[in-house]
Amino acid sequence: MISFTFEIRNIEFHYLKEKVEIEGVISHLKTLEGIHYQLSCYSSANNYQRVSNLDEVLKEKLGSRQTLSPNIPAKLGIDYDIVTTINNSRTIIEIEKANKEKILYDLLKAHVYLNENKDIFILIVPKEWIHSKGKEFLFQLAIERFEMCIEYGMCNKDVMSRTIIMGYDQFIDSKQLTRTEYNHIVEKCREFLS
Repeated sequence: MISFTFEIRNIEFHYLKEKVEIEGVISHLKTLEGIHYQLSCYSSANNYQRVSNLDEVLKEKLGSRQTLSPNIPAKLGIDYDIVTTINNSRTIIEIEKANKEKILYDLLKAHVYLNENKDIFILIVPKEWIHSKGKEFLFQLAIERFEMCIEYGMCNKDVMSRTIIMGYDQFIDSKQLTRTEYNHIVEKCREFLS
């Protein structure tokens, strides 16, 4: 196994600025600036696919309390990444590191959660997801999908006013992750696992 240390930088937020309690949650989320997490490669499968421990690092930093139930009816069969309390608000967090297709599903889950509770929902995504076939702008896509959900009536605006989208840049060795850095990581994995 070979591992690489990444850092979260340049955090940005998108939300409807209608709920006062959101500001306290945003202040707390800003403390995530500069945290480190690991990306590890275990085999040559799937172009040396890397596995991140970001979920675990965020659970520890945000004080995950999995014993807090989000009160989602079992028949819905929807799970969540983190449930915690931030600024006296029960907060459910989804972390989407790579799959742009899951963003819309994550927003649907937000709507389900927030209809069942009076909570806050946070979707955390990298601003850019760099992969073997190119680059996806996940934060911008999440914002577009969020706005479309409201515009086309998929989600109630009042419910979505308790949703925060957090985007961050990924840094490695004090440099922002780019295609060059991505290729360097894949090459290091290839060399290590040969």
